[in-house]
Amino acid sequence: MSGAEAKIQRLTDPKWQVSAPGDEIVFIRNLHRLLGEGAYLVVEGTIAEDVKRFLKSCQPPTCPKIELDTIWPRPEVFHLPVSSANLEALADLMSRHALPEVCDHLKAYKGNHEIMAWYDAGWNDPCYVSEEVGEDRLAEFCRIVGCRYEVVNRQDKAKG
Repeated sequence: MSGAEAKIQRLTDPKWQVSAPGDEIVFIRNLHRLLGEGAYLVVEGTIAEDVKRFLKSCQPPTCPKIELDTIWPRPEVFHLPVSSANLEALADLMSRHALPEVCDHLKAYKGNHEIMAWYDAGWNDPCYVSEEVGEDRLAEFCRIVGCRYEVVNRQDKAKG
């Protein structure tokens, strides 16, 4: 997918709920294990200047539109190709900043749809993962980063 005219489908029906990690840096360093090749991480928020410089240097020339999770003030949004090198560099930057200086929300997409959404990243909220990510991959990721996962209770979701 290329071009700013494209739009990413929001993750409205996740299969998995993953507990917030104890260490966000370990989480970021290992996201490539969860998301796989061809995925993009979307970093949304009010972002520190050195983090912005890094994200801008990696961002593709055109990015699809993605629905924002912050309405006001309008956040900055960057699309980062998922690779172990890019995530390692982002994790190193995170080690020098409080998490709110790096992101408010993290999402990931592959093709034209979201495969992960972490609203209010770092504030003990769970993240949500698409069924496209297999349970074996999710289980290994959670083991490495110290998270728990469970199937989203669709009945609770329908009530809320």
